[in-house]
Amino acid sequence: MRFVDRKGPYAVMVYPLLSLPFLLVLGVAGLQGNAFIALSLIGAIFVKGSHYGITSIAGIFYPSAIRANGAGWAASVGKVGSILGPLLGAYVLNSGLPVVRSFAILALCPAVLALCAFCVARIYPHGETSIEPADNGKRVTPATTR
Repeated sequence: MRFVDRKGPYAVMVYPLLSLPFLLVLGVAGLQGNAFIALSLIGAIFVKGSHYGITSIAGIFYPSAIRANGAGWAASVGKVGSILGPLLGAYVLNSGLPVVRSFAILALCPAVLALCAFCVARIYPHGETSIEPADNGKRVTPATTR
């Protein structure tokens, strides 16, 4: 997540965008064997990277006084998503589509995540909050107060 630390919320948008082509190829091309395993592994790595990216930037949008509480709530919302994700997957698999085609439908999830990360990055380009520290980052010593 050093990439996210340096580039800010826009970097979180990169991971789900990179997973989209792999998921769409899996859902449309009908690959089998080693190619299917390789592409699904690469797609899963990028999807997991986007999860780690969202978690890594969650705390920077809250003022220090409520940062732990805000990051906790963000993690809680993520847990709700981890419960609803398998339910959505089960619904898609139960829909009667071929299993491989479900990858194309489930590619909507990283697309929505990329869109949300883009919106967050437009609001907070590098994770800056609107609250400035009282001393503007300068250390106040007795010698500088005279």
